[in-house]
Amino acid sequence: PAKPPAVKNLQIAASFIPAFEAGGDYYDFFPLGNNKFAFVIADVSGKGISAAFVMAELKGIFESLVSFAPYPKEILSKTNSLLTKSLGNKEFVTAIYGIMDVEKGVVKLARAGHSPALIIRKGNVIRLLPKGIGLSLDADKVFRESLEEEEFELENNDLIVFYTDGVTESMNSRNEFFGEKRLIASLQENYSKSPEEILNMILTELGLFSKNVVQHDDITLVIFKWKIKNKNKGKT
Repeated sequence: PAKPPAVKNLQIAASFIPAFEAGGDYYDFFPLGNNKFAFVIADVSGKGISAAFVMAELKGIFESLVSFAPYPKEILSKTNSLLTKSLGNKEFVTAIYGIMDVEKGVVKLARAGHSPALIIRKGNVIRLLPKGIGLSLDADKVFRESLEEEEFELENNDLIVFYTDGVTESMNSRNEFFGEKRLIASLQENYSKSPEEILNMILTELGLFSKNVVQHDDITLVIFKWKIKNKNKGKT
């Protein structure tokens, strides 16, 4: 999206930095009505033009399914069924798809082999890692049986962070990864700030960490902050 949508009780910041002219990372947002809001972040195997073509196909699949499949597990299962018909044996996609009730602050999500979702709550970190294998890695039945759906309730000022492995696998001149520990430390230190400020700080840290090193993978970050306006609803 050109910019994040305006969503009730939710602050959103997102960034995609391709390693090449075309990239294979993907994120999107889908207003569903009835105070429901869906989101996805995905990472296509491979790089460049071939990954971008898969990403474009993936975008079309999600846009066609979101209105007809009310559960994240169902969305990913249907997506897997469609992708396995078109992708080669060595191609796959990791993804997280979630649906949020923006009135109640309840989130349901499913994960297809993707990096964990992170919740920063009052400086503490919660890693959400429901089971699931990558899209197009196996047949429909095996994929469905591997997939878990997780539900959690947000508290006021919770930060919810999604990222692709281009963030944690950014390298410095000593061939060290930026890593999840550095990412979490930065989030814990700055969680009280706005998503946009946090996003910019992390991207700056990544730039300094990998200074003089060519970017080898797409970098995508999506950050939500649950900011309930009526404090009689939800926890504070």
